[in-house]
Amino acid sequence: MTGPQIRERLLDLRPRVHHEGSVAGDRLVERASGGEQEAAAAGTGRRLHDVAVAEDDEGGSVSRSLLGPEADVTVIHVRERGVASRHRLAERRARRQRDVDELRRDRQALDRARQPPLRRLTGEKSIGHLGTLDPMATGVLPLLLGKYTRLAQFFSTAEKTYTGTIRFGFATDTYDAEGAPIGPVVEPSLTPSLTLAQIREASIPYHGEVQQMPPAYSAKKIGGKPAYKLAREGKPVELQPKTIQIHHFTIDALEGNTASFTMTVSAGGYVRSVAHELGQSLGCGAHLSSLRRTQAGVFTLDQAWTLEQLAVLQTPETALLHPRSLLPEMPSVSADAAAMGKLRNGAQANLADFSNAEMVKVFAGQRDLVAIARRVAGTLFHPKIVFPSG
Repeated sequence: MTGPQIRERLLDLRPRVHHEGSVAGDRLVERASGGEQEAAAAGTGRRLHDVAVAEDDEGGSVSRSLLGPEADVTVIHVRERGVASRHRLAERRARRQRDVDELRRDRQALDRARQPPLRRLTGEKSIGHLGTLDPMATGVLPLLLGKYTRLAQFFSTAEKTYTGTIRFGFATDTYDAEGAPIGPVVEPSLTPSLTLAQIREASIPYHGEVQQMPPAYSAKKIGGKPAYKLAREGKPVELQPKTIQIHHFTIDALEGNTASFTMTVSAGGYVRSVAHELGQSLGCGAHLSSLRRTQAGVFTLDQAWTLEQLAVLQTPETALLHPRSLLPEMPSVSADAAAMGKLRNGAQANLADFSNAEMVKVFAGQRDLVAIARRVAGTLFHPKIVFPSG
């Protein structure tokens, strides 16, 4: 039979191939439906080790026999690997696994190094803050961890209290000490007319409702891009005045060219802008030289922890506030299993709250916050936020 005839015969018989695989040690033997392998090989007049060889995915050699005129099957034989070959393969696999393990350890170490310190300390991936602090500012920065990040919407209007100092004599482009001086530099210490009484009088307009122009170097968005990025690129920054409330502003003392102050301002207010405008009204320029936030909403400096303090705690969870102390304007209500089931499924439920509060915090036990619910009528509540269990 010629070569082309053999190939044609092979194509004709390929659909009828049937293999029964069995594994014995490192040797895989496939028996053909037409009889023993030796008989099939004899039909071709060729020995199994004389046929074509290809590499299998495990490093073994796969041989396929040619078909003779009487053969009706394809015989596949996987040669048994020698001891040395098996050892080399095992070494390659072990070396590859060591490389993979080392790469994984390096990647995990890099990921840990890239994580913010609080994520490393708490192991919590989801962390949200309640109002940014300027880079030079210190003080209270409330953080919400895990499922409690969903409470951020209820803190958006919280007012904030600050202490700090205003340096008179020149303004800066950022309105604080980190910016570059702009305009003429006038040393108030050489001007006897600039007194504590004069500064206090100039601060009177900064009480109550005020139209404030945010700094160019701020996080306010312009066309979806933060204003400070545009300012750093030298592009024009066109911001609109915003109405804010300054609940409290006192100039406490004046030492040389620096005045200390205390201020309580509504959300979205910029203390830097007040310092800048105060300098403009006095005709000598001014900028914020230091700032410390002492309170944000109900959260005070006495409740705050530094990162260094958290790092030495055996259990960082002890620094967390009790869930029932959050959002004190909302009463805490304990719900039974039936009410919790309804709330978790988005249905209304009756809760044992007889106050006039519009919304309540719903707990299962003492610490497990289940939902924030809005009063529909009487003691009937509808879930506004439902938290995952646990």
